[in-house]
Amino acid sequence: MNNLFKNLAIWLVIGIVLMTVFNQFNTRQVAQQSVEYSQFLDEVKAGKISKVVIQGRQLEATTNEGKRITSYAPPDLWMVSDLLRYDVKVVAKPEEEQSFLMNIFVSWFPMLLLIGVWIFFMRQMQGGGRGGDRHEGVNVEQPAKEHRHLARHRPGGADRRQAVRRAPDGP
Repeated sequence: MNNLFKNLAIWLVIGIVLMTVFNQFNTRQVAQQSVEYSQFLDEVKAGKISKVVIQGRQLEATTNEGKRITSYAPPDLWMVSDLLRYDVKVVAKPEEEQSFLMNIFVSWFPMLLLIGVWIFFMRQMQGGGRGGDRHEGVNVEQPAKEHRHLARHRPGGADRRQAVRRAPDGP
């Protein structure tokens, strides 16, 4: 019963870690149309863009109809001045960074995985995975019996059998 709880706990932890990783990478976004930067500038010049959120080099624009479009900006020094010239509201945000826990997970997970696999194999090599000593049924007298059996088929086997029977048990 103890093994069952241990296995359930391990699978529960694995499930929680997988859900956390999935949620970190699964950011919900409103359906957005991606356009080329030159097309984005053409729409700005045509007066179709009302607001632009600049986050790093990522541009998220809202059209006058409320439609959202995205684009990636090359290093353009005059982009903000061009947007302001065509009466576009500009909002600047810092680039999104990964959370502290995600940084720790990404940097330490490979090392922890290697350590875990190493511990698993070391336990298997020692017989710790089976719950007991694997050599319980080994009889110390068995090699001597096999030796006596082989001695019968060799020339002078009777003398050897006598020597094996008379051999002292210890030093």
